Amino acid sequence: MKRGHEHLPPDPTPEPELGTLPGETVAVKPITTPPSFEEELRGLLNRHSVENASNTPDFILVTFIQNVLIDYGHAVRARDKWYGEERS
Repeated sequence: MKRGHEHLPPDPTPEPELGTLPGETVAVKPITTPPSFEEELRGLLNRHSVENASNTPDFILVTFIQNVLIDYGHAVRARDKWYGEERS
């Protein structure tokens, strides 16, 4: 059952935001995501010019450091297992 107003086109003028006047625009702050670990590490390496010592591009150093951290985690778990201190 139709109520009568459903055939009307939508109002082209949207309701104003709370605290604004009709016709006034509101600046919308874009949603930003925090930088990833890789982006932060790359920035840190670049700020301190760490890549200059080895003449290695920052993305290669980032991958290397990430792999070292992963491998260290495996080594710690293997050590804990050896000593019977297995953790989850």
